Formats: sequence, C-alpha cells, structure tokens
Amino acid sequence: MYKIQQTIVRYKPVICQAKNGFWMKDRIVRAAEDCFVEYGIKGTTMERIAEKMHVSKRTLYEFFPDEASLLRDCLKERMESSLAALRAEIATSGSLESILRINDSVFAFFELPGPAARREFARSVSVRRALVEEYRKPLADLMKRCLQQAKQDGFISADTDDDKVFVLFETLPVTFPDTETDAGVRYEAFAYAVRTCLAGICTERGRSELNKIINNDRK
Repeated sequence: MYKIQQTIVRYKPVICQAKNGFWMKDRIVRAAEDCFVEYGIKGTTMERIAEKMHVSKRTLYEFFPDEASLLRDCLKERMESSLAALRAEIATSGSLESILRINDSVFAFFELPGPAARREFARSVSVRRALVEEYRKPLADLMKRCLQQAKQDGFISADTDDDKVFVLFETLPVTFPDTETDAGVRYEAFAYAVRTCLAGICTERGRSELNKIINNDRK
C-alpha cells in the first residue's frame, strides 16, 4: 500500500511539470516566430525573444540551446499548420481549384511583412534545408495527386509533365513577394502568373472550368 501511495505522490508533479513544460515551449516558439517575422533571422536574438515574453534568457535556454534550434521549431510548426489547413481545404475542392489553393497556401507560407525579411528567409541555407526535407515533398505529393485527378477529369492535357509543372509553380511564391511591398499587389501578380501557367496546360474544358473558379473567387 505504501509503495502505491508513494508512486502516486511522485507521479502527479511529473505530469504537472510536463504540462507546464509543453505550455512554456509553445509560448517560446510562438514568440520566436513573431520575432523572426518582424526582425528577420539575423535580427532575432534570445534577448529579444525574452523581452517579448517578459521572461529571463535563462528560461529560454532551458528549452532551446540557441536561435537556430528555435528557428527549426518555428519552421516545423509553420509547415505542419500550413499543410494541415491545406489538406482540409482541398478535401472539399475540385481538382483545378485544389491546384490553385495549393499555390495560394504556399504564397501565404512565404508571406512576410518586408522585402528584406522575405529575401533573408528565401536565401537562408537552414530554411531551405528544412523546406526541402519537410515541406516540399508533401506539397509535391499533393500537387501531383491533384494534377492526376485533373487529367482524369479532362481538365488538363494527358501528356502534361507533373514534375515540371510543380517545379514551375514552386518558383513563383519566392519570386513575386520579393519585388513589391504592397501585399495585395504581390498576391494579384502571383495569382495571375499561377492562373496563366495553369491555363497553359488546360484543355478547352479545363480553361472553361478555370474561368468559372476565377469568377467565383472574385465575387
């Protein structure tokens, strides 16, 4: 009986500590993400994150050894959230509409408040490595699945090279956000480029369907 009670007494604090640890780590990641977005990679320091959270730097170091590890966790959180939301959206969308939604999602993923921050993230080796390993492949799989369905629906030419289409689409989000400061102008230029590329591989039936989707989006 004594051993059971002793186990219970020791187990409860462990649960509490674990919950508090997850809560604090999540707070740190969210605060760090805000800082990375606002100040860029080089401008984000442990001191700046600690100031934002009103905690000591020592608290941060209990969970993360440096800014690089925090950046990895921020990217992972952003990628997982983006992919989860995208999968939920395309689950109820048609094949052509899903292709547009994938591109919109990627644009939103790379959307940062200033040209300098966007360029810094686009050129970061650690960011590119994380994107290739954990973000690009799931996106490519989703895109190819939608392209295949669009072919079956008769919307896209059967001889379209899915890999080349994906490579073409994936270059657009990091190109357009880098050139214009107004978010609305950036998105319109990006969306026009995506629709133009998509129309180029569509059948006549597919272009008709694409025009319907575009007109519905404008309403």
